[in-house]
Amino acid sequence: MATNPDTSTTLRRDTAGVLRKINHVRQPFAAPDKAVTPQALAQHYIGEVADLYGFDKAMLQSLHEAPSRTLVAGEKTQLRLARDKSTLNTRKIAYAQTFLGIPVWRRGLTIVMEDAERRITSSTSTVDFDVDVALENQKGKFVAGDDDRLARLLGAIAARSKAKLISINGSKLWVYRYDADNRQAEPELFVEPKPDEKRRSLALQLEPVPETIRAGKYYVVTEVLFTLDIGTSRNIHWRALIDIRSGAVLYERAAVAGIDAAVFTLDPVSQTNDATITPCSGNATLNPLRQTVVLQGLTAADPQPLNGEYITLGEQAAPVIAPPVEPAGNDFVYDANTDNFAAANAYYHCDAAFRFIEQLGFNLATYFASTTFPVTVDHRDAFLGVVNAISYGNAMNNGSGGFGFNLADDGCPVGIAADYRIVWHEFGHGILWDHVDDFEMGFSHSAGDSLAVILADPDSQFADRFESFPFIPISPRRHDESVATGTAWGGAQDTGGYASETILSTTMFRMYQSIGGDSNNIADQRLASLHSVFLIVGATSTLTPVNDADDADDFATALMEFDKANDYDGISRGALHKVVRWAFEQQGLYQPPGAPTPVTTVGAPPDVDVFIDDGRAGTYEYQRNFWNSQDMWNRLAADGGAGHETPVVGVTNFMYVRVGNRGTQTASNISVKAFHCQPGTGLVWPSDWQPMTTPQLAAPGNIASGANVVVGPFEWTPATVGHECLLAIASADGDPGNDTTVTNSIAHSRFVPFDNNIGQRNVAPVPGGGGGGGLFASFANRQFWFNNPFDKTIDAHIVVELPDFLVRRGWELEFTNRGGTRFKLGPCDRRRIVMRLKQGKDFTANDVSKYDNAQIDVLALADGRIIGGMSYAIDPKLKQPPEEDPEGVCA
Repeated sequence: MATNPDTSTTLRRDTAGVLRKINHVRQPFAAPDKAVTPQALAQHYIGEVADLYGFDKAMLQSLHEAPSRTLVAGEKTQLRLARDKSTLNTRKIAYAQTFLGIPVWRRGLTIVMEDAERRITSSTSTVDFDVDVALENQKGKFVAGDDDRLARLLGAIAARSKAKLISINGSKLWVYRYDADNRQAEPELFVEPKPDEKRRSLALQLEPVPETIRAGKYYVVTEVLFTLDIGTSRNIHWRALIDIRSGAVLYERAAVAGIDAAVFTLDPVSQTNDATITPCSGNATLNPLRQTVVLQGLTAADPQPLNGEYITLGEQAAPVIAPPVEPAGNDFVYDANTDNFAAANAYYHCDAAFRFIEQLGFNLATYFASTTFPVTVDHRDAFLGVVNAISYGNAMNNGSGGFGFNLADDGCPVGIAADYRIVWHEFGHGILWDHVDDFEMGFSHSAGDSLAVILADPDSQFADRFESFPFIPISPRRHDESVATGTAWGGAQDTGGYASETILSTTMFRMYQSIGGDSNNIADQRLASLHSVFLIVGATSTLTPVNDADDADDFATALMEFDKANDYDGISRGALHKVVRWAFEQQGLYQPPGAPTPVTTVGAPPDVDVFIDDGRAGTYEYQRNFWNSQDMWNRLAADGGAGHETPVVGVTNFMYVRVGNRGTQTASNISVKAFHCQPGTGLVWPSDWQPMTTPQLAAPGNIASGANVVVGPFEWTPATVGHECLLAIASADGDPGNDTTVTNSIAHSRFVPFDNNIGQRNVAPVPGGGGGGGLFASFANRQFWFNNPFDKTIDAHIVVELPDFLVRRGWELEFTNRGGTRFKLGPCDRRRIVMRLKQGKDFTANDVSKYDNAQIDVLALADGRIIGGMSYAIDPKLKQPPEEDPEGVCA
């Protein structure tokens, strides 16, 4: 089992590929003898799964011991017994991960078993294999047990926070990884203000941490449990983690739980891919699909209503059905087929929508400048009928006046607010009021459908990803509508209102697909979803009552202008505007003069659109491998030859680039810039790229529409064995490259694939014509660099894809560098990756020739997102590895 779990076992990994959970779904792991004790069974089991989890034997020497209360100098990571508890016939045995003998905060291994049967049903690991504490951080004066010193420190913090320290209730040592974003919680509860005070959250007023404290690093801390008088009707218990060396508070929380609620975080059909589930399904079907969430921003009261910072549940229109009120501390958990469940969903989803806009980087006070918070949300509002929802304007029609929701289906009690997609459709109207003084755009009902389908897609399990609202029985709306049927800009269906909103959602979803929505990595999909919504929400804010986007061209322009002016989450401004234009073009916008109407064909490309082909002929469908352009090639002599030759280090090489023009007019004044860098992934523009000896050349003439021309030779001298990476940027009058619009450093994974002016080649030919020996030799000590392009620590992961004929013959690609295929990489850091092939059965050149794309791909992932790769094309005509360093330059 340790190396080959069978089909009765499921493994769950995190986004970095680290195993986190083993479920023994069909066949629990049984004790060989029921007389064995639970802890003995757990220890035996850990030995069996250690290889799967990556535990080495040294970690398992203290399974029977409890964590120490004092530091054990020099002791590395151990698993120690932390808790053994049972509820009825379920027993949980928890092992804390320890370092220096003391527990690591929230890290360890938990085993769940059926107690009487002595059968293990699952295990979950949160172990961090990179725990380390610098020697200077292992000593300090703010230690557990020194209550006088701790009281003086906490008393000063309490005074700044308009509170008074009542008592210290306990203290304990931990090893803690500092997370700056998690130092203090997002406020869940607020203190009701006195007449002369502002509303304030339950959070302490902390000093900034000293420069010696760095995010992502581990520190020895003292956990202090204490009680404060905060001036309310009761005292509040608190927890703080204090760095023993500096006395800085690295983490604090009030011991008051935010109020929970049961909701559908995603509609039941999207959760299950079961289209037979409807709003009329019973509680037996719907209740298991509820999730428990924290209701953010509630104003604390007793009894507790659903009133908070941004949302208050109340009446907008008949019928009058009061929202639920619970005793203080009680949760809002109800059956799905109830009005109260609808109310909990209405509060949660509407509040979350406002918070989401804020998390995207927008200031709510300025984005919703004319909206007065909290807005009123009615969970049972029949103003527009039984199955419907509504976004209200305020009295001046220049801000949101709240929302109303009724039922999800006629005759069934499930509220429509339980469908996250419906709430976002209405929120698409809600973001318009403050900008255009209306709930509609000039050309479309809103962008609400676009927001709903793009946000839902990454986590949806529904097989038909293009059905916009799979849970609600409204007129079917889709976001994959065909231009040929008239669902096009300027087509027969472009009549405004809902019809044009469907065209818009199809257009916006295509943009999302292009920038990562069609990736098979959920991390890529989520980033694409967030970036798409950022552009839509941002572009909406640029509209005004006198320019509310009269047509699709207006909104396309607003999106492109917003992209060129605004960075998002480390992605430089100016990266996506060409993808936006293409998405509208594909839905019929930008028709050439004299084109027939109504529109039934895709639009025209720009007048001039030069490109370096990467396999997409200059278009912008999603392409995972963006580093594989065949229209850039190297020659060992300036002979104008067309075939790629492996670069030789230390001597002059010559690169050529083919530039095409998909524009409608002749391209003129074409030039190409050329760059190279060490073999690597996760590269950053412009810092990682070095201009070639010939940095720029003009094309030998104009390029007619549909034609192409070869530009070169570019002289350059490689310095690194392993096939350096090549980059070229073409430009022409009217079509500059994105190197002119991207104003900051940007990961090449967000730079190259979204501008067809740019081509990249990380492709090295390796021999396939001499059987396995030549291929094996070509990977002897082959290297490249894995770069972290971000200013944060990442979980780095290398994924290998071998062609089928190698897999069937037992070939494998191994990594001998430190960390192998999984490791952490600090901000803007890099690591040399060293590979070798494990030889399998032999093959012939004919075996290679049967494959159109006989290629070894090595993908680099950062936190689950693809940030680049290296490709090795197996050439059936090449028998031995090309000589890259005949003069021994790199010896």
